[in-house]
Amino acid sequence: MSSSKQKGFDFNIPRQEYADDPPYDIARARKTDPWTSHEAARKITPQLGNIDGIIYQALLEAGDRGATADEIVAISGIKYRSVTPRLKPMTRKGFVIASGKTREGDSGRQQIIWRAVIND
Repeated sequence: MSSSKQKGFDFNIPRQEYADDPPYDIARARKTDPWTSHEAARKITPQLGNIDGIIYQALLEAGDRGATADEIVAISGIKYRSVTPRLKPMTRKGFVIASGKTREGDSGRQQIIWRAVIND
């Protein structure tokens, strides 16, 4: 099992919850993607727990207001392309939730507002 500690949070990443779920701790590229995408996925995989921790910290900082993907990028300083693919796995792991609300993003389109799940 992979894990990463970020500012006191333990991001243990389960291998699989259901048989048809992809493992959460492995970055993926589509079979039709070029070899460079597969190489990028292989290289980022060891950093996924750390990226999850940074996203979680950004959502804690956002508080009850929550944050869109664009806002997570602004708070955390990590790239959009690193934030968006982590939100669904983080939801499945129980670290974040989609609020059911949206806010306009930088593109002018509506984006989901995400919130950190805080377990006391």
